[in-house]
Amino acid sequence: MVDSVRSLSAQYMKLDLSDLSSVRLFVNEFKSKYNRLDALVNNAGLILQTKELTKDGFEKTFGTNHLGHFLLTNLLLDVLKKTPEFRIITVSSLAHSFTGFDMNDLNFEHRPYGNGFPAYG
Repeated sequence: MVDSVRSLSAQYMKLDLSDLSSVRLFVNEFKSKYNRLDALVNNAGLILQTKELTKDGFEKTFGTNHLGHFLLTNLLLDVLKKTPEFRIITVSSLAHSFTGFDMNDLNFEHRPYGNGFPAYG
């Protein structure tokens, strides 16, 4: 076990989960360099005091914390499936209890944005 730990390495690659084109570029670059992925940890989180939109026009908290992770996972799924015993870990919180989820108002156009916690939830 010690020998396998010593052989581990990490690489840095740029990724902006709030920009879906950045997610696509990241995945293309990743696939050009690697043919396996042992684990994907979806852990990035964002909360904003004031409402902002992503480049794609989504409320930024939802776009970053949910849509970015979903697209990343979906586009990497073929590489993950080629890797024996791959793992996908998605980190979350109890923040969903901050507010109700409204599929008809994902961009908070018809609800108060408040201090950002409703969008984060």
